[in-house]
Amino acid sequence: MSKICVWIRNEFRLNDNPALIYALHQKKSIDVIYCHHNSDHNWKLGSAAKVWLQQALLNFAKDLKSQNLVLEIKEMNPIAFFQEKDCYDEIVFNKAFEPALVDQENKVSDILKRKNIKSKIFNGNYLFDPELIKNKQGQPFKVFTPFYKHCLAMFEDLIDSQFKLQLKEYDSGSQVASCSQIDALNLQGVDKPWNRSWQEKMMSYWNMDSKKLIRNFCEHDARKYQEQRDFPALESGTSKISPYLRFGQISPFRIYHEAKKVNANEFIRQLIWREFANYTMFHFPHSINQDLYPNLKHIKWDNDAEMIERWQRGLTGYPIVDAGMRELWATGWMHNRVRMIVGSFLIKDLLCHWTIGAKWFWDTLVDADLANNTMGWQWVAGSGVDASPFFRIFNPYLQTEKFDPQMLYIKKWVPEYMTGDYPLPIVDHDFARKRALAILKQ
Repeated sequence: MSKICVWIRNEFRLNDNPALIYALHQKKSIDVIYCHHNSDHNWKLGSAAKVWLQQALLNFAKDLKSQNLVLEIKEMNPIAFFQEKDCYDEIVFNKAFEPALVDQENKVSDILKRKNIKSKIFNGNYLFDPELIKNKQGQPFKVFTPFYKHCLAMFEDLIDSQFKLQLKEYDSGSQVASCSQIDALNLQGVDKPWNRSWQEKMMSYWNMDSKKLIRNFCEHDARKYQEQRDFPALESGTSKISPYLRFGQISPFRIYHEAKKVNANEFIRQLIWREFANYTMFHFPHSINQDLYPNLKHIKWDNDAEMIERWQRGLTGYPIVDAGMRELWATGWMHNRVRMIVGSFLIKDLLCHWTIGAKWFWDTLVDADLANNTMGWQWVAGSGVDASPFFRIFNPYLQTEKFDPQMLYIKKWVPEYMTGDYPLPIVDHDFARKRALAILKQ
């Protein structure tokens, strides 16, 4: 009997999953394979993301059972797996765009060609394939606004074609997937400080179905997104869909579809910002480890270990900064406005290289996405595409006055600030600002 393999990478969902749905339409025996392999990747999966991955795998395995499919987990390099396997007539998968995964994909494709095994590749995790988007000069875009306008002009045909790839309504019911293979990955058994009590507390914060989450947000809050998105105390101000999107539990097509129904254009703009981050990483892969532009290469960064640890632990003496770092520690997530504030503080107040912050976020964020993380940190540093100018240095006090005026966010995460039992600032902001301006101006 002919057999088709669906190679799962970062799309743990049934619907809006072009590779899986294509396979279901072929009337062949189907193997659904996930290869868990980290050793060749410069940015190995972070500790918080591992916790999320375990839940994503369990839920996906459960959903596959509704289609009489089994999720097979292989703890090995997919290159080695496909080198060994000769039982498939066809391999199908969705593209990934991280440099290490592009290289992996190319090596697998070469193996399949040598074996004369048919393969089919889909774009299932982003709205647009970054290979296909160029400016009028045939070069990659380096500024967001023209990229955004270009994407808007491409939308309707794209979305119409994607929504033809749907399964009939399914009910995963009360089946419980076998988790022995998933438990064997030891995703929960990570080193301190990511102990089980922290994991259970953190995952209890995230307990909503992703489709319901985005539907509720679009129906009730998305049209107010532009006015509310910068206020971290507002629970309804942002969608909190990012970790589900990061692990492909919901597709960008589904999010766009829900947002478009209510004309939530500013929210759609942020969805395209995610596309721009992926696009930039794809066209400039060195940017995940280095400044995209070399304008900061001569700066002598302090990278003071004690200061970095105070920043990580939320003990800087700046309440808005500490609130953000503690929210991150408790939930695996941080409000986007606050991400910019804590990033500016680390780079420009403490004179630490942006990669130090990027690595900490990578390990502590459940939505840690290599493209988004790189784009965000290089934007703050001023070394990336469409980046913040060097003289833009966030003042933590002014940011608090503007975006947490009643200090509700601060009271939630830094309660001792209201009692006076709170550390003094580790650096004077006015001094740090002048120092950073003098260094960066050069």
